[in-house]
Amino acid sequence: MFIRLKRRLLALRTPRSPFQYALDAVCVQSLRKDGKPRQKVIKHLAQIKEDDLDDPQHQMRFWKQVEQNLDTLGLEPEIRQSLEEKLRKKVAFPK
Repeated sequence: MFIRLKRRLLALRTPRSPFQYALDAVCVQSLRKDGKPRQKVIKHLAQIKEDDLDDPQHQMRFWKQVEQNLDTLGLEPEIRQSLEEKLRKKVAFPK
C-alpha cells in the first residue's frame, strides 16, 4: 500500500483566470491482474490546491481530512506512519 499524488487541472471559472492545479492524495494498492501490474484505489485521502501549499490554514484542513480517512482504513501503525511521511514531503504539517 502506498500514496499516489496526482496533479489535476481545476476547471476554469473565467476565460481570463490562470490555470490552477490541485494535488490529490490517494491511497493505492499494487496488484497483478492477468500477469500485469495494476493499482487499485483504496481511498481518496484529501486534496489541496497548489497555490495553498504554503498556507497553514489549508495545510491543517488537508491533514485533518488525511487523518480522518486514514482512521477509517484501520492500518497498522508502521504502515500509517510511512504513508504520512511520504505526504509530509509534499505537504508540510502546520506548526
